Amino acid sequence: MMGLMAKYADFWNRDRMNDVDQLLEVEARVDTACVTAGRDPQSLGRIVGIQVDMLNDQREAFTPRQWVMSPFPLTGSPEELAEQIRAYTRAHVDHLIVSIDPVSPTAIEAFAPVLELLDNQ
Repeated sequence: MMGLMAKYADFWNRDRMNDVDQLLEVEARVDTACVTAGRDPQSLGRIVGIQVDMLNDQREAFTPRQWVMSPFPLTGSPEELAEQIRAYTRAHVDHLIVSIDPVSPTAIEAFAPVLELLDNQ
């Protein structure tokens, strides 16, 4: 499947890649498949989905986890989250899909400072 993607796809999409080190390992295989197919790896767009748990005033996730998601969702202060997201830029990700948990106006508003930090870099 990776060979077909390397030959024909415009973008490579990977969901729930909350660990940049794991992403880099997978991207190395994607790059190798591109080279094998005779394609410049830089010509393949990269899309990655991440999960972000927003914290409440007590610095706890809004939604308690009763199951373990691997890798764990990203969380932290707005500054910490902005830095974690910047790591995806350094990993050559073109588009980042951010799933905010919980899906609520409060959580989305809590994510706004992260976007402000990213906009002002």
